[in-house]
Amino acid sequence: MPERFSPLREPTPWRNLIGEYKSNELYSSVHWENNKLFVTMPKKYGALYKYEIKPFTLADGKAIFKSEFVYEVFTFDLKGHFLEFVDVYGKTHILKKQTAQKVRF
Repeated sequence: MPERFSPLREPTPWRNLIGEYKSNELYSSVHWENNKLFVTMPKKYGALYKYEIKPFTLADGKAIFKSEFVYEVFTFDLKGHFLEFVDVYGKTHILKKQTAQKVRF
């Protein structure tokens, strides 16, 4: 997988990605704001951080996003059921989607 962002040729189905995701250990909220996709999740000491994630690749029913300043990878199931998150330490977390938010464009 290349280590730089490249524009996608296919449109990303943003509406399927937006919502809240949870696992036993982690919570994440994915939302659309100012034509960008953001994630809010707890970091060190439980402090919530909000940052942009950018599209990286779209293949095999999955959309892969990366954050620009923190080395983290977000792999979304395009059916909108789960998020696979690889943190800065290389640990993989599987989060299940809890709710969907309505988005207006």
